Amino acid sequence: MSLFDDLDRLDLPAHVRRWSVLDPQKAAGEVSEWMAAAQQFAARLQADCAQLSVDQWRSATDAWLALLAAAERSTGMQGNEWLLRDLWLRASLLDAVGPRLDVPLLDAGPVPERTLDAMP
Repeated sequence: MSLFDDLDRLDLPAHVRRWSVLDPQKAAGEVSEWMAAAQQFAARLQADCAQLSVDQWRSATDAWLALLAAAERSTGMQGNEWLLRDLWLRASLLDAVGPRLDVPLLDAGPVPERTLDAMP
């Protein structure tokens, strides 16, 4: 089974499990596969965000960051594709559930800082 099989069938816990065990140094895939993985993970997280516990948020954060690190390692920066996806998801989640300092994906501080850092 490929790392990218059945992405559309995975619920959020399955995405978290899949990407949490990922070794970014060994992961390989095409840009389109990583984009699909990031899109599916983000969609599941957005759909379930209102009902997550702190522990689930932390696990989802770790899995999301592992997915993005593996995508960048495997395909390169792709014109800041992975950074932009991360910032977009964070902004969307902040809008949906509000800021929380105890959850890295919901900490509002890094969003404007990383956005400004990415500007030429």
